[in-house]
Amino acid sequence: MTAMTAQRRPDPLASARNRDILHACRALGILQVIWFHVVIAVARLAPEGAMPGIIDRIPGVLNPLWQAMGVDLIFMVSALLLGLSLLSEAQDTGRISLRAHAVKRLSRILPLYWLALLVYALAEGRFGGDFWRSALFAGHILGDRNVIPVGWSMEVIILVYMALPFAVMGLLRSRRPWLWLAGALALTSLPRLAYLILSHADAAGFYPVMLADRTPPPAAFDLYFRPWFRLSPFVIGLGLAFALSRGLRPPLRPFLWLLSLAGLVYGTGLPIHDADSWPYRMGGPVFWSLFWAFCHTIFALGAAGVIWLAVTGHGTARLPLHRLWQAISQAIFPIYLFHMPIIALAAIPVYRSTDLEALAGTTAAHVLATGALTAALTLGLAMLLNRYVEAPLQTRLRRRFLGNAPK
Repeated sequence: MTAMTAQRRPDPLASARNRDILHACRALGILQVIWFHVVIAVARLAPEGAMPGIIDRIPGVLNPLWQAMGVDLIFMVSALLLGLSLLSEAQDTGRISLRAHAVKRLSRILPLYWLALLVYALAEGRFGGDFWRSALFAGHILGDRNVIPVGWSMEVIILVYMALPFAVMGLLRSRRPWLWLAGALALTSLPRLAYLILSHADAAGFYPVMLADRTPPPAAFDLYFRPWFRLSPFVIGLGLAFALSRGLRPPLRPFLWLLSLAGLVYGTGLPIHDADSWPYRMGGPVFWSLFWAFCHTIFALGAAGVIWLAVTGHGTARLPLHRLWQAISQAIFPIYLFHMPIIALAAIPVYRSTDLEALAGTTAAHVLATGALTAALTLGLAMLLNRYVEAPLQTRLRRRFLGNAPK
């Protein structure tokens, strides 16, 4: 797969500070995922009628814990890092090796993904159609379930990994790359709105119905789990990679800071879990249709704006806790795959009980402590899996299929 080489520009990740920024973003993304799953587990398992009191005891400053946006931050940063790598390869060599790209990505994903699939399937005692569809990354493409609770996102990532080299080459060959990116963003965002309109879904009821029935309405399920509805953060990450690879600096920095932070607040700050809150009193069907259609895109744009501003700034000092962010970021894949069952283990010492009735008294302290303990325990497990499973198998597969090719 060939392309014209472009002028080599400075590596935007050459500085330790810039690497810290991306590690911190990935770490914050996975931590948000963990806390989101904590509050969702409480909502699903708490005694009937307990949720209004639980919501009242969790202050508005913790609204981001109720939003499912951490995975979008991970998606966007993943596309940024892979996009930078592929753009660098194309600029340095004039081509992208599809074989090397496939081996690197699959050797990273398959061993732990299939191990997780086996663990979850054994726990459930189910090895039917769902198992085999999940093994082929098609649980939510050909069905309604992936055996791994977070497996839907791996299906999205596999699709993106397959398409990303071609998208990079398309950018490099295009005479109007920014128009190309804008079109790709429209094609990955507008179908959500079209689906909401055509399905006549009650978008205002998505979250309240999920909390009341302990399962999402069909339209909310499709928008969340179907891979073709979750692609826009990847387009945004690739666009940011292209901008950084060209050495572009953000214009109107103060205004862009405000706009980017507004995107983050829009995606994570609204109390969408509280049916009695102001968005439900003030927002009608149009507002909620637009919100659910574009919340992931707007949040990812806000996060990309913050990263662009941060990595093109003038600071050189390392970020506080940079070693912690790096450790979490480097272990993000096993943390993501295995954190959900550990939530149950972490909740026992926090609540000092194994009785689900104890969830009725959930407070913000319970949620924060359970999430923090889950993160710590899962990080320890992830380090063991990386040392004894992930890294050895990855090295062996890459040596087998790539020989002396660089990692």
